Amino acid sequence: MNYLNGIIPIFSFACILFCLQACSKSEDGLCRDASFDLSEYNVCIFHEDASLTSEFQSLINEKIEEGMSMINEYLTVNDLQIHIVPDKDLVIPEIGIGGYNPSPDQVRIALSGSSSSLDAIIENNLIPILSHEVHHAIRRRSVGYGNTLLQAVVSEGLADHFAIEVTGISPPPWSIALAGDELENWISQARQTWTESSYNHARWFLGADPDVPRWTGYSIGFELVRKYLDSNGGKRASDLHNEPASSFISN
Repeated sequence: MNYLNGIIPIFSFACILFCLQACSKSEDGLCRDASFDLSEYNVCIFHEDASLTSEFQSLINEKIEEGMSMINEYLTVNDLQIHIVPDKDLVIPEIGIGGYNPSPDQVRIALSGSSSSLDAIIENNLIPILSHEVHHAIRRRSVGYGNTLLQAVVSEGLADHFAIEVTGISPPPWSIALAGDELENWISQARQTWTESSYNHARWFLGADPDVPRWTGYSIGFELVRKYLDSNGGKRASDLHNEPASSFISN
């Protein structure tokens, strides 16, 4: 009996140790080699842009931590990598920052600017961009970003409305690039190919086709979501992260 009493505590301690090691390995799978770890959310930051000084990296960490606190008031976010990358093609010139969401567990953010302007860019634009891309990541975990024009415009419209919901900013320039009759005309044209299994993203969103105004897809999506929210009082973009794109059109 005394022998067993000695074995049981040792066995229990071994189990606890094994569990702690397993949890650590699980976290390492997401956060291995991370530059900064927001353990409260299981969110990790990776600084891959060598042009950013340690001072700016610290400022980015602080702003992302603030942003994640704000975002989690509306959506529960966890298991996410945030990569700060040197990618000039990703940057929106008008605001000095840009983002991309390649998968349900990763967000990529790029900045561009002189040291004198980076403070303002980080202060004013980092959390809205982060909110936009995080909404994409959460949506990918349910209905996905989408592979049709309708699905893509709705995903972008929801992400922009979510950024406004979280931060209180005015609509970003790409979401209101078109208005009035011009916007309604492009919605009518887009409707003809809503559900085709593939579409040209650069043509509809990035101005790659001179016949399609830059940011058309963003403006269409923002308007579709705006109309849906107006017609469904009490609904918010944070409530709609898993709503099918078909809900946002009347026909």
